[in-house]
Amino acid sequence: MIDHVHLLLTSRRAAAPWDSGYSPSAIQADSYLLACQRHIELNPVGAAMVGDTAHYR
Repeated sequence: MIDHVHLLLTSRRAAAPWDSGYSPSAIQADSYLLACQRHIELNPVGAAMVGDTAHYR
């Protein structure tokens, strides 16, 4: 994305490894994990940056 990034991270600690300024949320359900992955992958297409996810670097 041009003005923001999406990160899907795994932390070994219970506390968030980042400071304020971000809006982290824990993913509990596998179905929500898949929805997050799908959103990240398809976001460039939805934003009309590319026609296919394979064309996004």
